[in-house]
Amino acid sequence: MTRRRPPVLQGLLPIDRARIPADAIAGVTLAALAIPEVMGYAKIAGMPVVTGLYTMLLPVVVFAVLGSSRHLVVSADSATAVILAAGLAGMAAKGSPQYVALAGMLAILAGALLLVARLAGLGFLADFLSRTMLVGFLTGVGIQVACGQVAGMLGVSGGGGHATTELVDALRDIGDTSAATLAVSASVLLVLVVGPRLAPRLPWAILTVIGAITASSALDLQSHGVATLGTIPSGLPSIGTPDVGLSEVSKLLGTALSLFVVTLAQSAATSRAYAAKFGDPFKEDLDLVGLSFANVSAGLTGAFVVNGSPTKTELVDSAGGRTQLAQLVSAAAVLAVLLFLTGPLSYLPIATLAAIVFLIAIRLVDVRGQAEFSGEQRRAARGGHIPGAVLWPWEENLRPDATLRDPAEIRARAQAAGLFPEQELVTYCQGGVRAAHAALALRIAGYPRVRIYDGSWADWGNNPALPVQCGISEAA
Repeated sequence: MTRRRPPVLQGLLPIDRARIPADAIAGVTLAALAIPEVMGYAKIAGMPVVTGLYTMLLPVVVFAVLGSSRHLVVSADSATAVILAAGLAGMAAKGSPQYVALAGMLAILAGALLLVARLAGLGFLADFLSRTMLVGFLTGVGIQVACGQVAGMLGVSGGGGHATTELVDALRDIGDTSAATLAVSASVLLVLVVGPRLAPRLPWAILTVIGAITASSALDLQSHGVATLGTIPSGLPSIGTPDVGLSEVSKLLGTALSLFVVTLAQSAATSRAYAAKFGDPFKEDLDLVGLSFANVSAGLTGAFVVNGSPTKTELVDSAGGRTQLAQLVSAAAVLAVLLFLTGPLSYLPIATLAAIVFLIAIRLVDVRGQAEFSGEQRRAARGGHIPGAVLWPWEENLRPDATLRDPAEIRARAQAAGLFPEQELVTYCQGGVRAAHAALALRIAGYPRVRIYDGSWADWGNNPALPVQCGISEAA
């Protein structure tokens, strides 16, 4: 009789002893590169920078215990940080105790929604957010975040408010630019752009942070007008429920729902991609549980919303990590920083973080992806259609009055087109919306194995081993 593993530690067990050194090295590499990154995300979110480190502590451990994915890295993320900052704008001053409490409550609410999704079996909702939508969303996030970092890189106030307003204010005050701060920003950008080209295996982000801290301390950059992080609390985060009233909780629900949708889509897409790459088992419902309690733990430890990170997951993969042991090692490294190294962090110039975040944001702007989708739309306008796919116009699911047909009618029309419930089906369209509508209609009609194609038109044509029995596309 086959023994079933308990629904915990599935991302960790069984442990291959031969792989422990590789996972450990990958974990240290993750910590070295992600520590400055999550501090930057905390800055984007309007939180104290130390809370970025908190997102790589207990939430990482909780997901490693409760999640299913052996590869997904859960921590602070640029997209959710932007949503959080936008949702809390005007409710409290950034970085204030009340702001931190509201951010913690948002994490708990997002975690609660993820748990509800698990209990209601709503994990399939991630199928209806296509790559096109995510590319467009992340491109917008990148532009907004990059605009918000210009003031910090120049050493001017920026004025606060919306990121584009901050950019306009920063450019208006460009005459007040701090020469020393600009020199720090330029040096950081130069190292981070040129360094990886010269020696791609070195952890340039953490080396840059160490160099900036050393220069700031040795040259007393603060006396030359360079703003630094200042005192950072050391030790473990305190555990407690955020002090937020019910009236404020109701105002947070809309933002919590947005965070839930992005977390669900981004984490599920990343987990699936790496499970498919390595042939690992993957249970979406267990990942929802892990993400839920990871967010709750973030909210209870003074941190903010955590999400599955594609960039950090790829980082661990490229460093040789194959299980959640790598993530646990990174959490131990962050713990060591919190206990012993917060003193040196106080010398870190704010311009260093601004420059790091600026580069992260620029890399989110997927120009190639946008151009690819624009090309697909031009081909569609000429009547283009993916070879080998069934042409299934969205209108097939609608009555003449534009209401959705009964499930039996949709099923009959689908079967007449050669689409059957036992097949694995993939829908595709240029913008993603019509494909999402078609997939949802087929789900309602009793097609449990339908999803949206997460790739481009060219990818489909160049992939003869596409693991589907029947593809569905629209030419318009």
